[in-house]
Amino acid sequence: MDDFFSLFDSDGDGLISFEEFCELLRHHRAGRTRDVMRAYFAKLDSNGDGLIDLEEFERWWNAAKD
Repeated sequence: MDDFFSLFDSDGDGLISFEEFCELLRHHRAGRTRDVMRAYFAKLDSNGDGLIDLEEFERWWNAAKD
């Protein structure tokens, strides 16, 4: 889990910013518009602070596996 989280957290601060989120999706050619990426990001950012922490990421990851 931490390794996958680290792919997004490019600066290693333990948080995923919207820019880091977009960069990884662009790198993997997700083909999403910025508005669509912002909507995805907002779903993961459950506390609305504009950042995705490991707990929020794990919650999303575990829900996606179910």
